[in-house]
Amino acid sequence: MNLKEDNTPREYIEWTRIWREGADKCDLPRVLLIGDSIVDAHGPAVQEELRDKYYVDRIATSRSFDQNYYWNLLDFFFSDTKIKYNLIIFNFGLHGFHIPTYDYGIGLDKLTKRLKRECSNLLYRNLTPMVDTTGEDWNVKQIQLVIDRNEVAEKVMAGNGVPILDMYTSMLGKDDIRLGDPYHFNDKGKELQAKIIAEKVKELI
Repeated sequence: MNLKEDNTPREYIEWTRIWREGADKCDLPRVLLIGDSIVDAHGPAVQEELRDKYYVDRIATSRSFDQNYYWNLLDFFFSDTKIKYNLIIFNFGLHGFHIPTYDYGIGLDKLTKRLKRECSNLLYRNLTPMVDTTGEDWNVKQIQLVIDRNEVAEKVMAGNGVPILDMYTSMLGKDDIRLGDPYHFNDKGKELQAKIIAEKVKELI
């Protein structure tokens, strides 16, 4: 994968959020969520679902894994070696739509192997479905690209021995949980995602 950042398409607004709770403690199992605005939105609800039983941290960003920034962000986050994780739940794919499908698979495999260096217990949460709220060609193409990327992820995770949490199917066709744009979910959707994730955490730790 080409990591020459000068050649990488950028978004108009780029953002990153890092969140650690109980950073001064090590008395509970610790879970890390890695993803984009979907993760950033349901992250607090996951924390509440698991309150007093697990610490739930998150890395959420709009940046793409064909950018050096993405890998530098991971290196920076994990440079705090005092904090260890019992489970990492991760995904990537609702940004970096410019990345060809083949290169997406390469990047996802690289990401999986990078996270294995930090925690042997990984769970991939596949991409949530997009909906057509614009009637524009780019919207329709991205809906299909999410499906294609989830298919690629199945192969990558099988090759790495990483289980998949199928959030795509769980969210599909539920109009009442959508926020109104192609990507995001309302409070009901966030709460549903958080409950699904929390139950899976309890199974795995």
